[in-house]
Formats: sequence, C-alpha cells, structure tokens
Amino acid sequence: FGSTCPLTAILQRSTMKLIFAVAFLAGIEAEKASPGLRGDAKHALLQEDPVDLDYETEAEACDACGNSYTKVGKDPYGAIADGCVCFAHKEEGGTKFKSLCAAQPSAVGYVQSLEGCTCKFKDMENMGKTTCQKIG
Repeated sequence: FGSTCPLTAILQRSTMKLIFAVAFLAGIEAEKASPGLRGDAKHALLQEDPVDLDYETEAEACDACGNSYTKVGKDPYGAIADGCVCFAHKEEGGTKFKSLCAAQPSAVGYVQSLEGCTCKFKDMENMGKTTCQKIG
C-alpha cells in the first residue's frame, strides 16, 4: 500500500481517534485519582498531619533547606532547583526561623529586609557546622 491508499488514510484516522480517546479517558481517571487535579488539593492537605516548618535556630532552618526536596530532590527525580541559595529568616514579629531556597537575585534583598542570613554548610571555621552569615 502506498501513502495515497484510502485504506491507509482510514487506518491513520482511526488510530488517531483511538489515541485521543485513550488520552481523554486517562485524563478522567487521573482526575478521579488525584484531588489536586480536581481542585481539592487544599482539602486533601488538611487531612494530612501538619508539617512544622518553623525552626528554633538559623542552623536548623539552613539544614532543612539544604536537605529539602527543592535543593536535593529524591530518586528517581532530581532537585527542583539544585542551584538555589539557602537562607534563614524570621517572619515579621516571629520568634522562630523559616528556611528559603531561592535562585532569584531579588531574594537576597527580601531576606535582608527580614534581617535574615545566607546559609553556609560545613563551615570549617566553625568545626564543620552549619552556620548562617548575616546579609549586609
């Protein structure tokens, strides 16, 4: 059969229709299985155990950032932004520290405005501990 054969054209159209139908049905099944696709992600998250993202020290916040999925990733997937810089800061009026992993240069100014610091891992001047250097 050549490419101008009517049977080939019919088979190609039928194959494309079948592919679209399978993709459509797969999307429906994924929507049923995933609350995030249905817009129920907030509801699903509320059912999970709460995660505490506040840390007592700058070093703890830095270590959390340095070991985060954003920075390190998890097999079989890689990091989201392995080149990001880790920061620690307090929210306005807060007493505990938050971590931030950011690749945008503007993050430095933001963290500085919160009197935060840049994380320094394995700081050999401090016996290999994680430290945090004030910005500015």
